[in-house]
Amino acid sequence: MTYIFAEADKLRNQGQSIEAAKKYQEIAESSDDAQIVGAALHMSAVCLNQAGDHLSAEEYFLKAEEHYKDLDDKFNLARVLRDHGNCLLAQDKIDEAKEALDRSIVGFKESEDPKGFGELAMSQSKLAAVLAKEEQRSEAESLSYEAIQNANKSENTFYIATAYKEAGRVYFLNKKYEAMLDCLYAALGALELEEDTHARQHSELYLSLSCAYAQLGNNKLSDMTKDRAEEYLKELDEESADRIRGYFK
Repeated sequence: MTYIFAEADKLRNQGQSIEAAKKYQEIAESSDDAQIVGAALHMSAVCLNQAGDHLSAEEYFLKAEEHYKDLDDKFNLARVLRDHGNCLLAQDKIDEAKEALDRSIVGFKESEDPKGFGELAMSQSKLAAVLAKEEQRSEAESLSYEAIQNANKSENTFYIATAYKEAGRVYFLNKKYEAMLDCLYAALGALELEEDTHARQHSELYLSLSCAYAQLGNNKLSDMTKDRAEEYLKELDEESADRIRGYFK
């Protein structure tokens, strides 16, 4: 079962979201281990959300939430609530997204799990992006800074990269493009310490850099970073690559 889960994780990290979701669903249906079932339901929802199938994603998020409530597992419930909030945000359900993210942050603080700093940082980063969308600029930047601090406490390079990436998103929404660049390069630096290539993350970061340079009028670096993103997009299936390109048009 560990091997099958690793296969699904690899598909997810490569951006093959639909294939990964199907693999996770098979695991959820066949495993007798409650923690594996919960993780598989959760990751299936995440992959469906990445694929843009938000309705199916919500179905699996709700299944995962009920599963962890039955187990009285506050930590993993908080993880699911965060990603559910992200799904709601993608559908412009702002108030529902904020509620889910707030519940996630409270859950991590109450769980006292040693892995909590990094996970808390991810929830704070997502909520910061929502606040930036609502033009609550100072609150968004303050929460992003707190998220980066918590990510650094986790000593997990993927959490650190993601916190900086999401901070870059906040600065983009706040039209602070130099600060956005600083965060994106910090994210790339942290990601280089990971063993996995993380093609999806790299492509998103380089496309974000391209957007920032375009806003600053540096067309040469905008084109160079866009070309670099394409190198990573080639590692993904065409549907996933086109979806990521669409985010930055």
